[in-house]
Amino acid sequence: MINGKLELEILNSFWNLNEINEDYDISIQDVVDDLSSLGIERAYTTIKTVMDRLTGKSILVRYKVGKKFFYKAT
Repeated sequence: MINGKLELEILNSFWNLNEINEDYDISIQDVVDDLSSLGIERAYTTIKTVMDRLTGKSILVRYKVGKKFFYKAT
């Protein structure tokens, strides 16, 4: 279940990025940059925390490529 405005903003950003390219590996920085382009300024660590919570709720899946983590919607 989605709780709060920030979770919804992150998911909307995530889905927008995913619409551009379904095979695109979406990182936390990608979401931070997308939200920033919409005028929503949040710290990287805040976005990371919320995305990790969404992973815990099985809304997102996190995986590692090299040393960097990426996310996909379930």
